[in-house]
Amino acid sequence: MHSPMKAMFGLPPAVTPLAAPAEVVGNAGSAPVGQVAEIVTFRLADGTGEAAFLEAARATGPLLAASPGFVLRHLSRSEDGLWTDHILWASLADAQAAAQAVMADPRALPFLQAIDEASMTMRHATLHWQMP
Repeated sequence: MHSPMKAMFGLPPAVTPLAAPAEVVGNAGSAPVGQVAEIVTFRLADGTGEAAFLEAARATGPLLAASPGFVLRHLSRSEDGLWTDHILWASLADAQAAAQAVMADPRALPFLQAIDEASMTMRHATLHWQMP
């Protein structure tokens, strides 16, 4: 039997991945209840270079780190140039309050100006499980 999951992980059709015991899957790496992932995807504004953008993103680090409920942040770029800013917050209220504060803080302006606003999408999702 050939499954899309096997193909995705490069396993031959005859190989069946072993499942972890239910007690391991259910308990290991469980996330704190209520944490919220803020996932923002976007492209860079015309004329914005990657180095300048990363410098502007790093400059927002202290602002975010000082925000109540901030947990961690990852910034990635796919091969087609789509960026993803993935920020973990203690709660949705913390994420929303931080977004308001960042939008009003002049230190964030270079970062915000580097983003093509028309390409930007933002969503929030409750974290249910994570692996260390």
